[in-house]
Amino acid sequence: MKCSNCGTDNNELATFCRKCGAKLSAAAPGAYHPPEGFAKGATQVDEALSAQGAAGGFGPAHDGAAKGRTVVDPNVIGVAAVGRGAVPPAAGPAGRSKSKTVIDTGDPASEASEKGKPAPESARKLAAFIVTYSNNPMGDFHPIYEGRVKIGSDSGECEVVVDDKQVSGTHALVLFRRGTFSIRDQDSSNGTFVDTHTVTRDEYPELFDGVGAAVLKSGDFAGRDIAFIGSEDERILLKDNSYFMIGTTVFKVKIVD
Repeated sequence: MKCSNCGTDNNELATFCRKCGAKLSAAAPGAYHPPEGFAKGATQVDEALSAQGAAGGFGPAHDGAAKGRTVVDPNVIGVAAVGRGAVPPAAGPAGRSKSKTVIDTGDPASEASEKGKPAPESARKLAAFIVTYSNNPMGDFHPIYEGRVKIGSDSGECEVVVDDKQVSGTHALVLFRRGTFSIRDQDSSNGTFVDTHTVTRDEYPELFDGVGAAVLKSGDFAGRDIAFIGSEDERILLKDNSYFMIGTTVFKVKIVD
């Protein structure tokens, strides 16, 4: 369509001249017209245009428009087809429009993706379970996924939360990486202990003080007495059916094959 003011050729769907900004004398069918009451600089969604935008009603540049996608046709001044409808941007000097990007966050899944939220635990590979009967006679079961998992009494910091007054906020860290499962104390107040079957003098001589008196404690798991040794700052490799104790809470490890 030729502008009657400057003679510039414009897209047949254009409402304003792309060179001088003058309103074209005859808008082609399908060109966008702001709804009544639309104020300068306002953002408004015209729900009636949603089907038209998705079906390519604004020309080839809008073919395949889908919910959540931002589509702007530079020749259709004043139109940014977004999500459910068309959102006209604020008008600039000499009638020329400024592009504005508006994102439809009506889709919760899309919104979560926009904010870059991490994948849920279920998206990671299940590596093991740990179970305790210390605070619940029916048993408390906790899944352990690949990577790092914090255990402690602070629900804001730990994936496995333990209701035990002798357990620190972040008490211990369990790590499953490349098929190896381990636990390490995190400078807790009362220490982390692993059963003596898992921690032997031959494998971890540094846990013994050199004069034959390791830090030992006893614990109970479902009526079974177990002897534990303090792991101090060492990272201890856990095995299937290993036990560990933080505070007065005893856990048993079941590794998933």
